[in-house]
Amino acid sequence: LMHVMLYRQIGAGYRNIPAWLKEGIAVLAEVYPNPDYNIFLTDASARDALIPIRDLCASFSPQIDSAFLAYSEARSFTSYLRGLYGSDGLLDLARAYASGVDCERGPERVFGISLAKLEMDWRRSVLGQNSVWSGIEGLVPYFALLCLVVAVPFIGIIRAMRLKGDSHGSKPFAR
Repeated sequence: LMHVMLYRQIGAGYRNIPAWLKEGIAVLAEVYPNPDYNIFLTDASARDALIPIRDLCASFSPQIDSAFLAYSEARSFTSYLRGLYGSDGLLDLARAYASGVDCERGPERVFGISLAKLEMDWRRSVLGQNSVWSGIEGLVPYFALLCLVVAVPFIGIIRAMRLKGDSHGSKPFAR
């Protein structure tokens, strides 16, 4: 029903509206939203398995798990935007898309902020993700390997220097 109402508001440009916004608005309008949306979203966030919002512009995956996650994300992200910009803001965004603005440029044109930045803020605000730590966390194995690569030769050099010092007849310090 919400799809029809949005189509009436927007007109022929409705097909240009990204899937995440169309479905997000529709799911927000549900009288009895699926309680599993939040559980699924929280779990995916904890596993760092969220779908980037830009990947939800054209359509949702036909795979059941991916589609359910897409609906969960669309609902949460659209709700976040509604909280920031109100229902009028969502309608302005839909109108911008309907006029032909591409998916990643819509929020920039309407709200003055990129889709990527909005997504990062949503993840931090709603899901408690720290994007800096998430980036660093992925580098930990490489950092550990780098430490080994640097530490092992360093230890070898120090040992060699000690052995070299002993072989030159170094004398203990006199008191």
